[in-house]
Amino acid sequence: MVRSLPGPVRHGSALALAAGGVVAVLGAAAPLSGSVGAALPTSTSPEARLAADTVPVPVIPAQRGAPAVEMTALADAARSAGEHATAEAERQQEQAAEAARASQAEERAKQALGGRTLQTGSGSTSCGMSTASLGAVKPWVTDAVEFLGCRFGEPRTLGVGSRGNASDHPSGLAADFMVGRASGDAIADCALQNMQALGVSYVIWQQRINDGSGWQAMEDRGSPTANHEDHVHVSFAKSAPSGRPVTC
Repeated sequence: MVRSLPGPVRHGSALALAAGGVVAVLGAAAPLSGSVGAALPTSTSPEARLAADTVPVPVIPAQRGAPAVEMTALADAARSAGEHATAEAERQQEQAAEAARASQAEERAKQALGGRTLQTGSGSTSCGMSTASLGAVKPWVTDAVEFLGCRFGEPRTLGVGSRGNASDHPSGLAADFMVGRASGDAIADCALQNMQALGVSYVIWQQRINDGSGWQAMEDRGSPTANHEDHVHVSFAKSAPSGRPVTC
């Protein structure tokens, strides 16, 4: 007995059957003449024929992707963490560099000023400052100039020279520090603080004189230089001192 499929089947057409979550695709059938269907053997059941001519295609559930906002948040967090790590590394490097500079400055101060006993001509307080402009001053004057000059920016200094009035300069027992007001105040104070260790006898600065008993005003000599407003004058004793200067 022969059974017919209803209606014509066109070349390249396919029938699909969805059953139990599986899509069954029927293979393409050859064209049939007229409206008569293709003859199929009655010995094969419709279910068997359908299974033989179909290819099961599994239905795969759609994968749920991460929302765009979550991806953006992750990227922002990673970038922020990277920037923070870079800033922290730079901060630590700057702190290390600053500590190194401070250590070097401290070591230099110790070498130049660090509580050493002044010895005549020893240069024990030297930081490399040139004292050639002092001329033939006494050795302890050179030591004191180096001590003070190294501590306060290595200013230009003058030593032996003629003066029109009574002065310790011609005998090599005086030095002038050519400085401004702030540095001059510091040098004058430091010299007075170390009078015994440096062999200082008196200091003149800003039209005032101090021999260790306090500042006393001086007469007006008519010019900033004569009134010691542009330099600190330090006079020294006639014999070499001994002692340990203190850092100012």
